Amino acid sequence: MTSEALILNKIYVQVHEPLNYDEYDSTMVRNNTNCFSHAIGTICTMDPTLFRPGRISGLKSINHEFVSIDELRNCFLSDLKVLDLSVKPLQFDNKVQFLTSFTGLKVLERQHVVVQLAKIYSDERIHDFHFLRYDPNREWTEKVPYMPLFYVDDIDRDWPDEMYYKVIGAYLITR
Repeated sequence: MTSEALILNKIYVQVHEPLNYDEYDSTMVRNNTNCFSHAIGTICTMDPTLFRPGRISGLKSINHEFVSIDELRNCFLSDLKVLDLSVKPLQFDNKVQFLTSFTGLKVLERQHVVVQLAKIYSDERIHDFHFLRYDPNREWTEKVPYMPLFYVDDIDRDWPDEMYYKVIGAYLITR
């Protein structure tokens, strides 16, 4: 088995287990994970370059920009499929509609909700991606590289700036 195959196997095992939030206190985990790794549910620190939509499924190289919102969305969904995670898309048109419909959503123990966003400036290019995660026992969290896990107290107030971040999907994920 190649080194990358061993790492992917470790990620696969981790995403099917409950996320150990205490591990985020480790400097290694804090510095080598991001919002993508948090969204899928892994704290594997062996190859942080895999924590980008499309890398796990092999659809996207680390060196290539995302050319469309559809590509970014499809890369993430393809990674979830490779990891054998069940995905139910949640339908909504804007933040207010999502937060209203979310209040009635039942999230079970083996499930979490992920909101996928794209950072787009006036040049219409995708500059970055971001994910928010909701777990029934932890509420909303988000992760950026080199920073501790952030517990979102008020998702309406702390929602990423809609001037730059466009919601491109929300999913109920079952491990």
